[in-house]
Amino acid sequence: MVRFRSLLTPVLLAALLPAGNPVTLAEPPAPPAPRDTLRKTMEPLIDILSRDPVGPSRALALRATVTDSSAQKPEMIGSHLSLYLQPSDKALFQFLALDSVVTVCRQGQTFWVAPAALWQPLLAQVEAKPPTKADKEPIAPVRLKVPVSLFWLLFRLVSVKDAGVGELNGAACHKVDVKPPDSDDPKGYMRLWVRDDTHAPARLEWHGTDSHSTITVDDAKFVAALPPETFDPPGVPAETRLSVPADRFRPLMELIGKKEEARRKQMLKATKEAGGGR
Repeated sequence: MVRFRSLLTPVLLAALLPAGNPVTLAEPPAPPAPRDTLRKTMEPLIDILSRDPVGPSRALALRATVTDSSAQKPEMIGSHLSLYLQPSDKALFQFLALDSVVTVCRQGQTFWVAPAALWQPLLAQVEAKPPTKADKEPIAPVRLKVPVSLFWLLFRLVSVKDAGVGELNGAACHKVDVKPPDSDDPKGYMRLWVRDDTHAPARLEWHGTDSHSTITVDDAKFVAALPPETFDPPGVPAETRLSVPADRFRPLMELIGKKEEARRKQMLKATKEAGGGR
């Protein structure tokens, strides 16, 4: 009897269905091409950086957290980073350098950095040399250096591969692996997690031959304008800030970049020698 009922059930269901309306199983939509996914994520940023934006947004506010890095000390994991950008001449960037979270702020041709205790010796080193002709040139606007159409043409030279799907903080994400054509690391690539619902970046991973890092995006949004207090954050007290002359700004950024790269290489070398490398 049990077997008879199991055979009869599909027959009864078929009889109850309207004639001429057969049941069909819809195929799931095809996933977007990885290059299309990356482009949708980049388009709002490229628009605000263009000389003639067409979208309603004119500024970016992004906050993130360092969740993993082989090139940072354990105590730096969990550090909060941020990028506030309002082209063409306003920006505040908080990032890791020399075992500290540092802040760089620009408003027009006025610049300050923090914490002063870290930056003061670097500025003194820069000021020991007279500024070059290039140093005296006004700092360029925060804009694309090429037309948008040319940028997207060059974008096709970038290697973009599908890396599957995943879930991050309850959001479905598409993962893409990106590698610039001029990468100096033959095995290095960047993996970007993109939210399926908003196309916003959710996580950024760097996988290199001898290093790896992960930054999780806490919030990223494009807005019409950033409030003035964005560039006068209460979390960075005035007494910890160091004003930087405009003709010293460029060489100061180059100096800290070189010192951070040297620190990173030294740490990775020590880790490898200790047998802790991947």
